[in-house]
Amino acid sequence: GADAEPPDHVGALAPRSALVLGRAVSIPDMNALASQVPGVRAVQTTWGWQAVQQRPVVQCWYAGTPLEGAVIGRLRAMTEPTTPISAEPANPLLAYLVLQVRVDERASESEVLEQVFEVLGAEDNGLLRPEQLSVGQPLYRSQLSTDVLAVPGTVAIEFSAMVWLDRLGDLQWWLQDGYGATPGIGAYFDFENGGVIVNGKARSLG
Repeated sequence: GADAEPPDHVGALAPRSALVLGRAVSIPDMNALASQVPGVRAVQTTWGWQAVQQRPVVQCWYAGTPLEGAVIGRLRAMTEPTTPISAEPANPLLAYLVLQVRVDERASESEVLEQVFEVLGAEDNGLLRPEQLSVGQPLYRSQLSTDVLAVPGTVAIEFSAMVWLDRLGDLQWWLQDGYGATPGIGAYFDFENGGVIVNGKARSLG
């Protein structure tokens, strides 16, 4: 009953899943398999101690529709029956990004900013979507700058800042300095329920 995977999703995941060869024996194998479960948009899989089961487990965090049973079932079908597996939704950290972009005076600022919003928030492949950010992965200032400044008509990013609520609900800031920000294991930056402000224009990605 799930929608078919879009071509770009298949193109990204098929090469990884082909390496599984019918049996998951490593954490990357299991990460690739979990990514293929319908409704899963992003996933992080690790091996570590879990307090609930009081033992090391394959721990899978995913962003997407609540599918604990589907994710665990997919992994169990491709692993040894005794493999300890746990799956749970990743923690979304409400996040906002603020940019001030200098636009070439020969270009239409409204058209350039519209393209910047598209680069950041395009469905599935926008830089700030879970499919691109993934779970537990940093948002790098270098990648942000590369993608935004690739838009024709942009000259420079004059100011960049990000604010998010961490797991405890505390306000965190990332300003001009530093490499970027990381959500931590099992979490991801949620710009869809947050938003983006570019040159004073706000846009929701939800």
